[in-house]
Amino acid sequence: MIKLNSNTTSYNIPTSWDDISFKQYKSLQVEKDEAKLISILCNMPLSDVKLLSESSVSKIAILLSFVQTPIDLDSIEPVNEITTLEGVKIALEDDIKCKSFGQKLYLHQIIKDSDNNIMSIIEDIVLIYSQEQITKKDFDISKINELKGVLNEISLVSLYATAMSYVLQLKTILEHEHNRLSSEPTREQKIAGIDSFNEYGVFNTIDALAGGDVTKYDQIERMEYNVIFTKMARNKTQAIFDDNYRKVLKSSNK
Repeated sequence: MIKLNSNTTSYNIPTSWDDISFKQYKSLQVEKDEAKLISILCNMPLSDVKLLSESSVSKIAILLSFVQTPIDLDSIEPVNEITTLEGVKIALEDDIKCKSFGQKLYLHQIIKDSDNNIMSIIEDIVLIYSQEQITKKDFDISKINELKGVLNEISLVSLYATAMSYVLQLKTILEHEHNRLSSEPTREQKIAGIDSFNEYGVFNTIDALAGGDVTKYDQIERMEYNVIFTKMARNKTQAIFDDNYRKVLKSSNK
């Protein structure tokens, strides 16, 4: 970041992606006019930009040329906390398994809906696990859109790193689920048409955990993920035991 003195005012000129806020990044995606870009990136009134000499504009443009280079996303490390414009400090959740089952479900869903375009949903991702710290209330999916904008002044790099921390944690969770919970349907189940349930996705899991009681869906989603996973793992163990026990009884009765 370099300071530029213009008349009686001092402006900060960003020199790398580290100096760019999330709000500025969003504006960059839609604005192409040079004067307006300088105004956005330097937080300089457009009227002041237009008063700059051609030489000054050229020098600033050189300093801002980094925006033409893609961000080196792989080198970004998450920070321990980020701070909103209102001064709310948001700590990084280092283990999202300790958060609710519903938060995990929503994170997984928005990533799938975005076709894994993480940069397009970093605000939503971070809000999933920072909403409670901002509002001091339990997670409420309906409040995500209401909170859009509270992360605007946070560094784009810090916001992306935070989002990626949650994405990588989710990846580990899904791999663990696959290893512990997945199972091939039996021949009999396939013949009976078990594949017809695939269109309902995770709804099948929620319905099973709620015992088919729709009034308990919200309660299931609010429960800690660790508890839900343990229950699903036990259900699988129970199913294997029941199947083996049935086979043992059938064999002994021959």
